[in-house]
Amino acid sequence: MMARSVELGFIEATTLHDWIEENNDVVRQWRVAVSANTSSPLQNTLQSCHLSLSKLLLKIQGLPPTVHSLPVELKVLYNTVVLDIGVSDCITQKHASMLSQGLCRVLEVQGQKAVGLNSMELWQQILQHSDGEPVVTHLYYLACLQLAVWLPERQLENTKALLQLLMMAPGAVSFDSGKQEQNLLTLFSNWRMFDDDIAVLVVQDIKVLKGILYSCTAFVQGFQKMEEDKFKDAIHILHEAAGGICSRRTLAELYTLIGSCTWKLGKPQTALQYFKQALQTDPLYLTALHQTCNLYQQLGMIDAELGARDLLCRVLQNSNGSNIQSDPACLVQGEMLIRSPALSHYFAEVNQCCAKYTLARRYMQDGRVTEAVEHYLDLLSLFQDNAQQQIFLGTVVTRIPEVYLEAASALIQAEMYHDVISVCDEIDSCTVDLIPEKLTLKLYTTDPNVLEILGKKITLADSDVRVAWWQHSNDSQNTWKQKRERLNAILWTAGAYFLQGIAYTHLKANREAVTYFSRCLHVLFKIQIVYVEEKHCDSVQDAHSEIAVLQKMKSLAFIERGRLFLEWGREKEALQNFQLSLQTAPDSNRAKYFLLHVLWKQNRKQEAVSYWQKYQHSEKVAEHQKAAERDYPLYIAFATKDVNSQEEESFFRMIQEYSRTAAIV
Repeated sequence: MMARSVELGFIEATTLHDWIEENNDVVRQWRVAVSANTSSPLQNTLQSCHLSLSKLLLKIQGLPPTVHSLPVELKVLYNTVVLDIGVSDCITQKHASMLSQGLCRVLEVQGQKAVGLNSMELWQQILQHSDGEPVVTHLYYLACLQLAVWLPERQLENTKALLQLLMMAPGAVSFDSGKQEQNLLTLFSNWRMFDDDIAVLVVQDIKVLKGILYSCTAFVQGFQKMEEDKFKDAIHILHEAAGGICSRRTLAELYTLIGSCTWKLGKPQTALQYFKQALQTDPLYLTALHQTCNLYQQLGMIDAELGARDLLCRVLQNSNGSNIQSDPACLVQGEMLIRSPALSHYFAEVNQCCAKYTLARRYMQDGRVTEAVEHYLDLLSLFQDNAQQQIFLGTVVTRIPEVYLEAASALIQAEMYHDVISVCDEIDSCTVDLIPEKLTLKLYTTDPNVLEILGKKITLADSDVRVAWWQHSNDSQNTWKQKRERLNAILWTAGAYFLQGIAYTHLKANREAVTYFSRCLHVLFKIQIVYVEEKHCDSVQDAHSEIAVLQKMKSLAFIERGRLFLEWGREKEALQNFQLSLQTAPDSNRAKYFLLHVLWKQNRKQEAVSYWQKYQHSEKVAEHQKAAERDYPLYIAFATKDVNSQEEESFFRMIQEYSRTAAIV
C-alpha cells in the first residue's frame, strides 16, 4: 500500500513539473511577442497562447484537485482567464464562471461542498476554512480577477467585503482588526501580497493588476459621487485615482471628470484648466474638447466656443478613430474595468455629424450666416455618404429633415434662394408620402375655468392648459409612435413649403410664393385639434413643442400670404389672412401689426383702434410669448424677426394717441 502511495506521489510530482514547464513555455512565448511589439503577429500569438493554456487547464481540471496541484492549477487558471480577457477585449460572465469553477475546486480540496453558492459565498467559505499561507497566497491571483469581474458591475460592497476577508484570513499579512471599518481605498492600500513563487510564470504581473484595480476602483467611486452630486468628495477620490496606474486615455478621462465637477461647483476657469490637461494627456480624447466647447457656450464666450468647435470638427474629419494606445503587456486594462452604461454614456465618442451640426447651428444663432451655410452644406454632403437617421446633440435628438430645414433657412438669409428651393424639394420627396389625410390630436385640461370655454378658443399662452397626446386605453404604443411620425412628417413638409414660399417671395415670383404658402396651410390643416376633459387616460405623452410649432407656422404662412395679397392690392384677401393669423396665434404682434396697418390704410381708423384694444397683451401673456419664441425651431425662428420693431412700436403709439384723441373728442 505504501509503495502505491509513493508511486502516485512520484507520478504527481512529474506531472506537476510538466504542467509548470508547459505553462512557462506559453508565458515566455507571449513575453517575446510583447517585446517585439508588432500588432498583427501579437494578436495571432495571443490567440495561440490562449488556445495552448486553455488545453492545459482542461487537462489539469480533468483530474481531481490535490493540495500539491492546486497552486499550479490556480496560476494556470489565472493565466488562461487573463489571456481570454485579452482575446475578448472585455470582461464577461464567462470569466466569472471560470473563476467560480476554480473556487469550487479549492473547496473540494478543503473537503467542503459548493452547491448553490454565489461567488461571494464561495470566497467566504474558502477563506473561513483556509489553514495557512499557501492557500491564501495563490488565491490572490483569483481574488484580483474576481475584483476585476465585479468592478464593471459596480459591486463595490462585495469588493470591500472580499478585501476584508483576504486580510483577516489565516496566514495573511497582519491586519489591524481595529480598522475593519476603513474605506475601500484604504483597504486596497493596506492589502499586502506575499512574494510570489516565480517557478510558475504569469502573463500579467499581479501587483501591476492590483495597482490598476486600485485606480479603477477610485475612478468608479468618484463617478458615483458625481452622480450623487457630491462633487467635492468626487474630486478628492478622482485625484486619488489619477495618482495610480492609469493609461493615458483613463488619465484624460479622470481629468475630464474632475473638470466637470469643478464646473458644477461654479469654477468654470478651473474646469477649463482640467479639460486642457486632459487634452495634453491624450490629444485624441475628444470628449474633453467637446466639454470645453459646451463650457465656452455657457460662459457666453462665442468666439472661443466657435474656435473650439471648429477644431473639434477638423480633428474628427482627419482622425480614423480614437486610436487608444495601451500597454500590450497589460491584457486586463483599466478601460475594461471602468465601463458601465452610465460611464459609457458620459464618455460617448463625439460624432462627426453631431459636431458639424452643432457648429453650424451656433454660427446660425450668432448671426454668422456665411459660416453657417458653409457648415450646413458640408453636413448635407456627409448625409449623402452616411445614411444616418438622426443626430444626437446632448440629450436632444434632431431628425435629418429638421437639419435640411435649418440649412434652407440659412440659405434664405444668405440670399441663395434657388438653393433653398432645391434643398426643400429633397425634404418634400422624402416626407410627402408619409402625410395622412387627417390626424386628430386631443388637448386636455383639468382646470374647471378652462373647461367652460373649451368650445371657444384656448391659446398656447394660457399657463393652465397642458398640451398633450391623449390615448384611449385600446391604443397601442406602436400606434402612438406612428401618430407622432405622421405629425413630424406634416410639420417637416409644411416647413419646406413655407421656406420655398419665402424663397419665391424674394425671387419676386409672387404667384409661386402664394402657391407654396397655400400648400403649407393645406398640409397643416390636416391636423385636427380637439379639446377634451382629462378622463380615463391610460397613457399621455407630451407634445407641447410640436403643437406650438404647428400654430406658429400657420400664423406665419397666413401673414406671408397676406403680405403678398397686399402687394397686389387685394386688401380684402390680405385682411382675411391677417385675421386668420390672429385667430391661430392671438399673441402674434406681427399679425396684429399688419391687420391694423391694412385697416388704417383703408381709413377704418376706429375699427383699427377697436382691434388694438382687443389684442392688448398683459405682461404675463407677453412673457409667455417670449418664452414660446425661444422654443421655436431654428428654421422658423428667423421668420419672426422680419418686422421692424421700431416701425411697429411707432405705429402702435400712433394708434394709441389717436384713441386718446378720439376719446377726448
